[in-house]
Amino acid sequence: MENALNITSLLLSFLINLISCSIITYVVYQRIHRQRDYDFSFMILSNVIFFLCFFLSGVEMQLGLALGLFAIFGIIRYRTNPIPIREMTYLFMLIALAVINALINIKTQVIESLIVNLVFISLPFIIESLKRDSKQQISLTYDNILLAGMNTRKELKDDLEKRLNLSILDIKIERIDVAQNKMKLTIVID
Repeated sequence: MENALNITSLLLSFLINLISCSIITYVVYQRIHRQRDYDFSFMILSNVIFFLCFFLSGVEMQLGLALGLFAIFGIIRYRTNPIPIREMTYLFMLIALAVINALINIKTQVIESLIVNLVFISLPFIIESLKRDSKQQISLTYDNILLAGMNTRKELKDDLEKRLNLSILDIKIERIDVAQNKMKLTIVID
């Protein structure tokens, strides 16, 4: 009987975590930023952390071990490509939500769990909606490095506006791959 309750608790907690993280990733983040570069990382890391914490919740851990786990994730972060601060904040929020969902006692604290998840969903939505700056940044890969020069910025802007059907305010070249004739751009649109 106790085993069935643990499985039910696991499934219910996981379902709440999955739905909340999906809403934050696919509804809040993508609706505002219109890029899919971090969706995979957001969802996988959040759910891996959920299961890690859920299964370690029954193990007696000292604070040092718990901090050590977060230190490992911090080291991994410094060994990867830089992530923009906004995306890092979303990632941290999704990790924190996964930890809370894994550790909350779903049998006795269903209402509290739903309130916490609702706050985590609502907070970025409200803050992003209240931004005074209506400009948005989009990262994309462009297939013509011949337009990367300072003398060809006008042609680059015109080509992007024509292809994307957007009004572009600024273009920043992030990376150029000469071998593949591609460059990574960040464009600012109104």
